[in-house]
Amino acid sequence: MLKLIDFFYHKEHLFIVTELLKDNLYEFYKYNREREEEMYFTLPNLQKITKQILISLDYIHGLKLIHCDLKPENILIKSYSQCKVKVIDFGSSCFIHDHLSSYVQSRSYRAPEVILGCKYDYKIDIWSLGCIIAELFTGYVLFQNESVQGLLSRVLGIIGPIPEYMMKEGKLVSNFFTREGIIYQEAGEGENTSQSVSEESQHKKKKNEGPIKISLLVPKSTSLKHRLHTDDLMFIDFIK
Repeated sequence: MLKLIDFFYHKEHLFIVTELLKDNLYEFYKYNREREEEMYFTLPNLQKITKQILISLDYIHGLKLIHCDLKPENILIKSYSQCKVKVIDFGSSCFIHDHLSSYVQSRSYRAPEVILGCKYDYKIDIWSLGCIIAELFTGYVLFQNESVQGLLSRVLGIIGPIPEYMMKEGKLVSNFFTREGIIYQEAGEGENTSQSVSEESQHKKKKNEGPIKISLLVPKSTSLKHRLHTDDLMFIDFIK
């Protein structure tokens, strides 16, 4: 984890002094793929990076803290040659016993239980980590999306159905799923690569408004193996 050296106030601003680190993982994997011939994020290097992040998460979870915003931009490189990284940015973190918000985690790394308004715990950080490892390995966001509904559609298409208890427990399920369990979104909420079917909703938001145009999103069925472009079954199983 990022080392705190000092902190002080100046003109009512809090300044935090930390150790000096290098690029974040997002910047570096983009640079590595575009500019360098040798791939940096090989499976051996990913093993080293993943182990360090897991050690960091084990420590903060032991303090009853959830990071709540784990993503490539919040993991910085300490040493390129030794493949050392540090987890940063606890601006969104919260204690497990806090009143937990549904507005946490950057969208592409957001766990289904957060989206659907279920109770969540430390597992949401592990979900984010799986998304990060897949992205570093392939160079592409695992659950590409332009809306929350698009993200859910990708999750269903790649991972499979949302667990039944989440669908029953989630306070926000009706915002994304019809009673028949089909993902929908109102027109203008964002395009998606999944197949969509437009139809006129018979419901009205307010008394004086006309019909609301919605799209039904049909998840495109694929698999982690296909998305990761690898035959390494142990790696696929680990991500899953």
